[in-house]
Amino acid sequence: MKDCSGQPKYQQMKIELLKKIRIGAYLPGMFLPSESELMECYKVGRNTVRAALGELAAEGYVEKHRGQASRVCAPRAARKGKKANRIAWLDLDRIVNPLYFEVFKEVSSYAIELGYTVDYISVMNSVVLEHFLKEQDSYLGSLYSNVPDIHLPKSRMQQLYELPNLIGIDQNSTMLSDSYVLTDNAAGASMAVEYLLEQGHRKILYFASLSSTNTYPPFLTRQLAIRETLQKNGIEYDPAYELVLSEKDAKLNIRNIMKKVLSSQKVDAIITNSDSWAITTLFALRSIGVKVPNDISLIGFDGWWASGQTIPSLTTIRQPAEKIARSALDLLLRRAGRKNPFPEQILIKPELIIRDSVKLKLKSEK
Repeated sequence: MKDCSGQPKYQQMKIELLKKIRIGAYLPGMFLPSESELMECYKVGRNTVRAALGELAAEGYVEKHRGQASRVCAPRAARKGKKANRIAWLDLDRIVNPLYFEVFKEVSSYAIELGYTVDYISVMNSVVLEHFLKEQDSYLGSLYSNVPDIHLPKSRMQQLYELPNLIGIDQNSTMLSDSYVLTDNAAGASMAVEYLLEQGHRKILYFASLSSTNTYPPFLTRQLAIRETLQKNGIEYDPAYELVLSEKDAKLNIRNIMKKVLSSQKVDAIITNSDSWAITTLFALRSIGVKVPNDISLIGFDGWWASGQTIPSLTTIRQPAEKIARSALDLLLRRAGRKNPFPEQILIKPELIIRDSVKLKLKSEK
């Protein structure tokens, strides 16, 4: 069995069998191939086969009988007269983070591949929310992407906290669930620093906006990881190389602030807290006559599609939306129907995307 996802073999086998059940290759009442036949078909051992069948049985897709092959049956929810193929995507504010939009698309595609339907639920629409809360028992679970701090009344928030099988995408200042999937932000920030150091950069500025850092924990994680990685490489922490602007300054005075910073200290590279902020920084630098990467190198974070359309195109840390989506949906399906499952947190390793905004192989300062 070809491993393209990094998942355990039994999980891959389970997904393949589930696909066949969902598309009707194995109908309710039919027997699956024997353990020996499945071992031969998927090129795996007996323990792998039993683990995959065990999960399918736990989720109500097959029944296991000693001495016989597993028999296909309707999922538990379907046997109770409920719709068993629906998953909710809860948007608790609006999809403003490009990552969430990409993950939502990937979740929808992967769900279709497995035979499920994803319903987009705008929680800010009271009519939609009321209908969802009345119908929530017909869902296998819910994914959510963003939690605003003030928009929802406490009574509504409590209803959301009590939803069964709720899985978070990313990490927010308010977490509805203790089970979630997110990018390893510390590893990504460390990648950015290590890459700049490899190219000879030493005067590295971290540039972000205060409002986003205060309300979105991954930004603070990235900031601290940059600081730690620099220190591990013999570069002592200097607060002058952390520029975190207020929202007002970020919108109105970025050009003048950047000009002042660069005139008062040497900077040979900038790491921003997001691709959108990196693009803003690129235009601000250009407006004061600073060329990227000839004068200053620049790295973003997210892997937003627009980062590849700038001139120069941005080197960035890409959050792999497909892996995040598949891991989140697999986690939701694995936990569906289970009573009081243990909390699970899954970290997804990001990727360094090398483009044209970093000057290569600078000579170290003497």
